[in-house]
Amino acid sequence: MKLVFITDAWQPLVGGGQKLFWELTNRLAKDHHCQIIVITRALKFANQTFNQPESYLDNQLKIIRLGPALPFFNPFGRIWFTFQSLIYCLKFKPDIYLASTWLPAFTLYFLKLMKRIPMVLIAIGFGTSNRFYQSLEKFISQTLKYDLIITDDYTFYQIKKNIK
Repeated sequence: MKLVFITDAWQPLVGGGQKLFWELTNRLAKDHHCQIIVITRALKFANQTFNQPESYLDNQLKIIRLGPALPFFNPFGRIWFTFQSLIYCLKFKPDIYLASTWLPAFTLYFLKLMKRIPMVLIAIGFGTSNRFYQSLEKFISQTLKYDLIITDDYTFYQIKKNIK
């Protein structure tokens, strides 16, 4: 099975999401022999540049970094990646597209409009007190539609449960 996973937060960033993404992609490649391409951002982090492709598990897991190497929270880098990843992902013909929350969820939604391939959202990081992000959470969780949602996020689960 061929999978394309879109995320703007991949290693060298370290957090719960990155650990989840690594574990998920690693296990799918190792245990289920999936071929996985991770589309992520080129980053500047800790005085280093991460902009080169990477490959793991005998090429079962490939990491492709797009865009200019900017710090993670750079707004231009985040928005640029959202559009560039959409255009870049159109060339693939996977069995399934996956994306992480926040901006990659929009890339996933636009891919869904253009391709008839199952779309899976990996939802993490909900429950902010910031009003702008709350409206973004609501839009991602209640307006956009996916074929499957994988989450360990209780807040996201509660939002989805309450709208049914």
